[in-house]
Amino acid sequence: MQNKQATYKRSDNGGKLHFVRTDRERFELEDLLRASADVLGSGSFGSSYKAMLAGLSPVVVKSDFDTNGSLASHLHVKRRPDEPGLDWATRLKIIKGVARGLGYLYEELPRLSLPHGHLKSSNVLLDDDFNPLLSDYALVPVINKEHAQHHMVAFKSPEFTQHKHTTKKTDIWWLGILILEMLTGKYPANYLEQGTKNGEGEMLKLLKVGMRCCEWDVARRCDIREAVEKIEELKEREDEEEFSSYASEGDAYYSRAMEDDNFFFSVTN
Repeated sequence: MQNKQATYKRSDNGGKLHFVRTDRERFELEDLLRASADVLGSGSFGSSYKAMLAGLSPVVVKSDFDTNGSLASHLHVKRRPDEPGLDWATRLKIIKGVARGLGYLYEELPRLSLPHGHLKSSNVLLDDDFNPLLSDYALVPVINKEHAQHHMVAFKSPEFTQHKHTTKKTDIWWLGILILEMLTGKYPANYLEQGTKNGEGEMLKLLKVGMRCCEWDVARRCDIREAVEKIEELKEREDEEEFSSYASEGDAYYSRAMEDDNFFFSVTN
């Protein structure tokens, strides 16, 4: 549970809830069992239910939820033509929050090689102000190994699929996948199937072209000839030397554009 974080412990006297947080409303297991419940959905780790406790705020049993749902629901939902998607400021706010949250897990759980282990957009919840909340973290040590390897995203990383092991940087891989998903609106499967290896430099070039096309100042915006020419120059692959030289240029351009107060970025799906 996210708003009412608790664990269930069986004793000789029956079940008892032990609350992780002390600043929230308390309730007993019997209250939870008597509450009316609606099925919210099913996932890799079981079904989720919204329970309505008498005189208390609703809680979710098994899985977390928050006011604005998950990041995945905003990135991939079909919206009406007049319904705006997440703007750049909101996307940046979310990804910064995710990075800080992941950093916090690394600090608080230093002994775990996978402090999160299941970082994906459906496990990033958004509150009223679109602040991100990470869920389903630190599960690897407490669930069946075979189940974890079959369902958790950490075990779909290149190091595990190729070498059958994870590292401290496996969660970082999924942070990168999440960033790409935020920027492109494409599902992670696109990157798992195709990967980014041998395409990073060309992606940076295309990003640069996109930024030139989106210049707020019309005088600085590229014309159609330049846009077509630059896009036509892109290749599916590039050699390592070419990528290294272009990466520095791309990083410099990217940093300048992100710091430009006049730069406006909007993504629609």
